[in-house]
Amino acid sequence: MKKSLFYNGIKLEASALSAETQSWLEWYNSLSPDMQKCVNNQPLDLLGVLAYQIHDAGQKESFNPGYWNTQLNIYRANCYAYSMDIVCSAQNVKLQPGSYAAASARNDNTVANNAYLNLLADIQQGGFGTVTAVTPIGTPPALPLAQNQSCVALVVAVFKDYHWYIQHTDGTWSHKRGLTDAINCDANDNFIDANNPPATCGRMYTDPQGNILDYRDFVGYYIVTH
Repeated sequence: MKKSLFYNGIKLEASALSAETQSWLEWYNSLSPDMQKCVNNQPLDLLGVLAYQIHDAGQKESFNPGYWNTQLNIYRANCYAYSMDIVCSAQNVKLQPGSYAAASARNDNTVANNAYLNLLADIQQGGFGTVTAVTPIGTPPALPLAQNQSCVALVVAVFKDYHWYIQHTDGTWSHKRGLTDAINCDANDNFIDANNPPATCGRMYTDPQGNILDYRDFVGYYIVTH
């Protein structure tokens, strides 16, 4: 008898999924529904569950919850789409690094290693919004940046999830946890800015059921060119 797994209520055949994805699904399904909404990662095995197109949001310069947190947009962007200034054409979509280069993207679930590599694969594939380059840097650059650039940061909860932040023209940072509100504070409700940047800000989240999502590992800062 074939083993079945479920992802957000959708029945999947385990034989069609990698061992890494099956392990990830067991972890994901152990979370509360509220915490599941905050997860950004969706292993590439699951990309066939939803189909969508992407559109440029035009919101990267300033923190604008009035745009992102509406009923129209809150379910059309996770942290990855948000940091790249992209909205998806359909709701309940979590855009993934590697989604546009699925044929060549690394398909295991070591998100720390693959989030950036899969992002590069998307850019090389073409058609990834207006994003033309993402370049690693050591520390956040002096502001202002060129009008077509922004600074982002990547952190990970190893084997579970990744998370991106974006810096605005006033030097503050914001982020969007999965399909929840865009916010400009960290896990400790402190503003994310030059004194509390993504590299050191609070990144361990808990829910009332005691589930923990700890983005313990800081990966780096990057310049996004549009």
